[in-house]
Amino acid sequence: MTPRLILLTVMLVYRHVGFKNESTIVLAYLVHETKRLTSHIQFVRWLKDTCPLFEEKTVLVTDNEQAFETSFREVFPALQQLRCWNHLSKNIRRRKLKEKKQKSVEINDEQNDETDKLN
Repeated sequence: MTPRLILLTVMLVYRHVGFKNESTIVLAYLVHETKRLTSHIQFVRWLKDTCPLFEEKTVLVTDNEQAFETSFREVFPALQQLRCWNHLSKNIRRRKLKEKKQKSVEINDEQNDETDKLN
């Protein structure tokens, strides 16, 4: 069986307050196979060569993908980076659900231990 190729995408969008209704346009796409730093660094270096004023005119909002953030931090050290509110709230909900499940497992384990002691 041939292994499936999984492609990941990054879409860098630009929102300019001077446009009517502050429209958002696509600035660049990256299609890559892994979330490794090397993939992102190459993309961000290209961006720096193509848009030299990017760092001083931009705030980067990300989903907290570490290789992506690190690549921008290395190439554009003064760039302000923020976390996407939607991704942040989803991560908090996911973490709370995981903690709730873990707590439920711990309670069940404790109940089983107590039952074993009684038998």
